Amino acid sequence: MIYIIHIGKCGGGSLRQELKNKDFQACHCKKPIIKEKFKYIILIRDPINRFISAFNWKMFRCTTKEGANFQGMKKIDNINEIEGYKYWNDINNFAENLYDKNGNINDMALKLIENSNHLHFDINYYLEEILPFFNRNNCDIIRYEYYHDDINKVFNIESISSKSHVYTKPYNKYISDKGIQNLRKFLEKDYNCFHKLRKKNIINNEYYQNILSGNFILKNKV
Repeated sequence: MIYIIHIGKCGGGSLRQELKNKDFQACHCKKPIIKEKFKYIILIRDPINRFISAFNWKMFRCTTKEGANFQGMKKIDNINEIEGYKYWNDINNFAENLYDKNGNINDMALKLIENSNHLHFDINYYLEEILPFFNRNNCDIIRYEYYHDDINKVFNIESISSKSHVYTKPYNKYISDKGIQNLRKFLEKDYNCFHKLRKKNIINNEYYQNILSGNFILKNKV
């Protein structure tokens, strides 16, 4: 049985749509279960880029009329989440102010993270408890950065229709060096998951080093 660990903003929606006529199970916004008979497929992505994508997606959903009922989705009614995105307004503003000068996390930032599912349900949330169970025989990885190549390798699917959301209003994807430093600190457990995946030889060293070096992160304003 194929079991997909659909970590938010890593391409899981497109994959599940492609496999809708096949026999599989999946978890999304909940902890994965452990069963010996499962073949696990994990969708992963550079932690900072995943966080940026999650932030901008929920910004769209929480602060625009278009996003409120996007494609028939249930309207978000968590006032703490809605007001949080209105308050921060921009991912770089959020990241730069994630910690104060004494290294303490900003209360408003923490409140938004706790009330916003894709920020709260990070990579570590899904993988921390199940990682010791994984090995190269029961686990395959689909890397967002090599999405189509990995889907071809794992499922023998030549191409897949992407569910990437195109916003009418462009959202900032750039984060300053200070913002990157803050997010690296906050997402330390996510990076540790990549370390464990590398130790188990589930991801290769080149990909791991690119994650550590931040080579997938947008470095210049566009």
